[in-house]
Amino acid sequence: MSDPWDTPPLPTRGDGSQKTTYASMGHALTTWEHLEINLACLFAVMTCGEAYDKAAIGKYGEGKAVFVIRHRALKHLGRKYFARYPDQKDEGDFEEVIARAFNFSARRNDIAHSILRSFYLLTHPGRSFLDAPKRESWCLFPAYFKDKRFKWADKPAYAYTSKELDALRAHFDSLSADIHRLWKRLESRHRALRYKPAPIKSVLSGDR
Repeated sequence: MSDPWDTPPLPTRGDGSQKTTYASMGHALTTWEHLEINLACLFAVMTCGEAYDKAAIGKYGEGKAVFVIRHRALKHLGRKYFARYPDQKDEGDFEEVIARAFNFSARRNDIAHSILRSFYLLTHPGRSFLDAPKRESWCLFPAYFKDKRFKWADKPAYAYTSKELDALRAHFDSLSADIHRLWKRLESRHRALRYKPAPIKSVLSGDR
């Protein structure tokens, strides 16, 4: 059985409207940004005890232009944090959510770096959109200059219609909620015990 973050099979039919595809694309990408906000809040809680500390949230994204680097920083922070404040459940939940985020980030990148194309070009590789029927349908797939995103002769490694995009958006939303619950739990514990994690610089010194 495949995992929910695996590349879905190529769709068998396109969307009847460009607006439908664009709406689902925008919804999925916006939901991912909300997910990253929750990761930034998690990072902040683990570095200063407060989810909405501007300096800590800024540190999450500072100099980390791609998610793989932010993910690496989170993993490094997690090792230091749970060595200082051990809790098997919290650590297990932390490892689980950041692993899911890393896996789903590949699908987010697919969406963000796709273009809207006629579904006809997916089912008729090598043909021109000028050959497409008058009642076209639509989907997202990578631009032709991205060779690594094509498995063979003009056939893309992935394609998304609103169906696939909405399914991914639902997974992003569920993961975002799980991250939110985790940072709220950690923040509540810090407040109840009236202690804060070590300052940002000492916690992240090994990340440089």
